[in-house]
Amino acid sequence: MAADKEDGYDQMIDRLNEENSQLRKTISQKEKEIEECKLKLLSTAVVPEQAESQQGEQTAVKDQRTQQENQEEPNGMDVYASMSHLLSPLASASESRIDLEQKAKHLSIMLEESEERVAALRAQEKVLKDEIRKLDSFDRRQNLNIEYLKNVLLKFLQSENKEFMVPVLAKLLLLDPSETEELRKSVRDG
Repeated sequence: MAADKEDGYDQMIDRLNEENSQLRKTISQKEKEIEECKLKLLSTAVVPEQAESQQGEQTAVKDQRTQQENQEEPNGMDVYASMSHLLSPLASASESRIDLEQKAKHLSIMLEESEERVAALRAQEKVLKDEIRKLDSFDRRQNLNIEYLKNVLLKFLQSENKEFMVPVLAKLLLLDPSETEELRKSVRDG
């Protein structure tokens, strides 16, 4: 893709150089025509005595025109100035592409940081929800009817099939799954 752009730039530069030299030739021809017209006007309107002085002026004008033509041969400064003027939008497009790449990189870094924050906040949310559940369970235990709890515990202790009573106790005491499993193991072992 870069090679295609370079070929396009080279073709554009070649075309501009050709147009520039054609324009210079056209300008030179027009200047010669103007000088010839001036000379014809002067020669028809001039008195023979003044003709000699005007011929000296004509040679001076011709010499000046020759110097101008020599100076107007492809001047590197003019060509480079026109090329840089034409290529400046391309350079600014390249700079804007670089700016966009930098912004994209910055945004991807910000996205990664945001994703890390979200993961940390989710972990914190899970811990806080667990704490809320524990506090809620604790609060419910505080509001239990002591008489009812006493009857269930007595029934549990007197029961021969204590494993059957584990779910009832877990529900009554608001035990979480790990605490229920610990109670079940102690009943089996003990």
